[in-house]
Amino acid sequence: METLPTGHPGYTAIPTWLLDQASPIELAILLAIQEAPGQCISLTGLASKAGVCRRTASKALMAMASRGWLAKEATTEDDGGTGPNRYFLRTWGRPARAAEEPSDLPQPPQPERCEWGNGAVPLDLMATCSNRKGVLFVYLALQLFREPTISTLATVCGMAPEDVRRSLRWLASQGWIQRIDRPGSSSLFRVFFERIGAQRG
Repeated sequence: METLPTGHPGYTAIPTWLLDQASPIELAILLAIQEAPGQCISLTGLASKAGVCRRTASKALMAMASRGWLAKEATTEDDGGTGPNRYFLRTWGRPARAAEEPSDLPQPPQPERCEWGNGAVPLDLMATCSNRKGVLFVYLALQLFREPTISTLATVCGMAPEDVRRSLRWLASQGWIQRIDRPGSSSLFRVFFERIGAQRG
């Protein structure tokens, strides 16, 4: 088993396959785990960081464990008592999926995915987005596809298109992404792992 990786100093990482298999609540739980010191966190702390109730956090953890994504171990406090849990990814790679039945119906074109499989999140961005989990989903999804449309981002992130647009505007205003306009085509976005000349606030 592997601990949820911290990536390079200054940012953390999440496997990009989680973006199109995990629900928004599950992603919020995983990001909350990433924010925890030493990746040890109580259920109450996890729920608070993810912005959900304890029951919802517990159900999400059980769901991810049942799919074989997560495992946990309890830590021990100095006085010998049980401490907060530490969480592990059972596998870094994409889990095997059941083969889908072939269909004679025409399939819509799928957006081109990036080849690498690590979604990076700067710790500075995570700190300023404690109540903006949707922004983090959009930031990660931009790393998953080469030329994602608003519709693709909305589907992957489980968000309304207008919420995606709002998140993109916020990320651009804060210097985490840069919009590249192309005449007659959808916009591209360059993702930065360190803030560029942004207006804070």
